[in-house]
Amino acid sequence: MRFQVFPNPSTGAVTLQPVGQGLEKATVELVDLSGRTIFTRINETITGPVQLDFRHLAKGSYFVRVTANNGQQVFPLILSR
Repeated sequence: MRFQVFPNPSTGAVTLQPVGQGLEKATVELVDLSGRTIFTRINETITGPVQLDFRHLAKGSYFVRVTANNGQQVFPLILSR
C-alpha cells in the first residue's frame, strides 16, 4: 500500500492517507533533519486517513517515515506557523 501526506506545508495538523485499498499495519515516524525520531506510532492499523497532530512542534523541516510490509516511504514535511 502506498501513502500520501498532506497538507504540506502544514501548520501541524497532518493527514496520512492510504492510496488504494487494503488493510496495512505500519509504523509511522516523524524524524527531524538531524535524524532524531520525534514521534512514533508502531503497528498502526491503517484502513483510511490517519490524523497526526504536530502542532506542538517547532516550525521547520521534518520527514514522515512510513514502514509497512511492502517497504518504506519517506515524505518531506514542512511545519510552518
